[in-house]
Amino acid sequence: MPYRLLFWLRKKRKMKPVFIGAIAVLLLAEIGLAGLHQQLAGIIACLGVFFCGFNLLEATLPSLVSKTAPADLKGTAMGAYSSCQFFGLFLGGALGGWFKSHYGDASVFLFCAVALASWLLVSLTMKPPRYLANLLISIKGLTQVDNDAF
Repeated sequence: MPYRLLFWLRKKRKMKPVFIGAIAVLLLAEIGLAGLHQQLAGIIACLGVFFCGFNLLEATLPSLVSKTAPADLKGTAMGAYSSCQFFGLFLGGALGGWFKSHYGDASVFLFCAVALASWLLVSLTMKPPRYLANLLISIKGLTQVDNDAF
């Protein structure tokens, strides 16, 4: 069901507002976790909100990277995206542990909120993604002359 919604939003050219909304949802969840991290109901509610935004970004970010990259650099762009994703996991864990040990539990969520607020501000200035359609052309059965002409 969520993927149908994404296809419909992409067709309606609403990906930038969805992208910005997902970041805002993550920011809201982090602020909530900073204040409610000692209450089980608060943690559950904020994690539910967090994963709504996270899953939306997890589905849309690779698509945005792929659509933004020039055709001859799509593989490079996706490789760089994956590398940054794994480095971000490492860096987030290391910084989160450092913040928790020096400033307490709430500081981890506040640090994430500051990072998300920065990302939100930067993403507000981004250009909407190009809306391109894919077209597959079969060249099976073409002669060498037809291939050269193509």
